[in-house]
Amino acid sequence: MVEAFQETKRRGLHLQSPRLDQVSGLLANLAETLPNLTHWDIRPARTVSILASLARFLSGQVVDDGGRSIFGDLTLPALEKLAEAWAQELDPSWIEAKQAISDKSAKDKTIPDYLGIASIEELYYAQPQGKLDEIRARAETLLDYCRAASEGQSTGVLDRVSTVFVGREDG
Repeated sequence: MVEAFQETKRRGLHLQSPRLDQVSGLLANLAETLPNLTHWDIRPARTVSILASLARFLSGQVVDDGGRSIFGDLTLPALEKLAEAWAQELDPSWIEAKQAISDKSAKDKTIPDYLGIASIEELYYAQPQGKLDEIRARAETLLDYCRAASEGQSTGVLDRVSTVFVGREDG
């Protein structure tokens, strides 16, 4: 936002009010888009793969929508809580996977490849089934809590928008 406001100041636009046709056009464009966006659509990038992983874990199957069908009706704080809890749950497997890549790199004198979530999940799912069942029960309890906390709360983006910066290609 700082860069966007600096550009606004550079153009001197902070000193003048926009024309009615500019505001009308902007509002017409936003009116088509913003009402359809939810907290799920604006979740932080750091939560995207984590929530998809949690959705796969809870459903026990491939999830084509990144978890939207499971978590799409939750508020942003609830989404972040789930992502944080799942990241902490996966952390020991992440450390183990990272160490394996580091060891392989030192042994083979190679540059390690990107450590993706699939490598972490592979180690995570190697735990005994009973432990995975306990973890799933805890995750489902947390999801129920997040659903209850989101109940009756707006998940529309319009409730969170306070400033809109419009970029122009004309420099």
